[in-house]
Amino acid sequence: MGRKIAFFDMDLTLVAANTGTLYVQSLRRDGEIGVVDLARAGWLLLRYKLALVDMASVSARWIRDLKGSPEAKIQRRCDQLFSNHVQHLVYQEAMELIDKHRSDGHQILVLSASSPYLVRPLVQYLGLDGFRCTMPHVQNGNFTGEFDDPICYGEGKVVWAERCCEEFGCSLSDCTFYTDSYSDLPLLLKVGNPVATNPDPRLRATAKRKGWPILEFVKPISQFIQHRR
Repeated sequence: MGRKIAFFDMDLTLVAANTGTLYVQSLRRDGEIGVVDLARAGWLLLRYKLALVDMASVSARWIRDLKGSPEAKIQRRCDQLFSNHVQHLVYQEAMELIDKHRSDGHQILVLSASSPYLVRPLVQYLGLDGFRCTMPHVQNGNFTGEFDDPICYGEGKVVWAERCCEEFGCSLSDCTFYTDSYSDLPLLLKVGNPVATNPDPRLRATAKRKGWPILEFVKPISQFIQHRR
């Protein structure tokens, strides 16, 4: 019998923010995009949150547009973003839940539609067992415009989760999945233990109808640390 897996979404599940929004805001602060581009990105992220946009196509187009640009530049920006803005937004409740899964001997993995440059620092900070997300291809330090198929979003997350199960010798019925997003419904319907975590309105309604557990995380560690002082 293989080890059980606890899968976590990242944005608004492990951290109290949409890291894509934070990334776009950092571009604006550095003058790399204008107000119009910022508004367009905000509108896209809102539609993503409501599962009203084909994020797989958007992600594929974004990766293609990176062709020829240096990986190191994005890596530096994301590392700075994590240190300055994301690290302190990790939910204390999520850390406690991770500790429980760890004590139970479970593998703990992040499944995210975000880029590895945003996900990896969080996984390292929390000491998790790994992550699966959409991986852009890099050659000689530059993006090629290609990526590992499928995009880790919607049905694509099911594919990546199944690959993890093959690797660890278990089935999705042995797995738990925590997410805030209705767009993750395909995987929630496949795992043995679906958990709606800070759910958006559509996921909350679905979880109530199906009798799934609903968790509310409200304490980023920055608040927890201030409270302890």
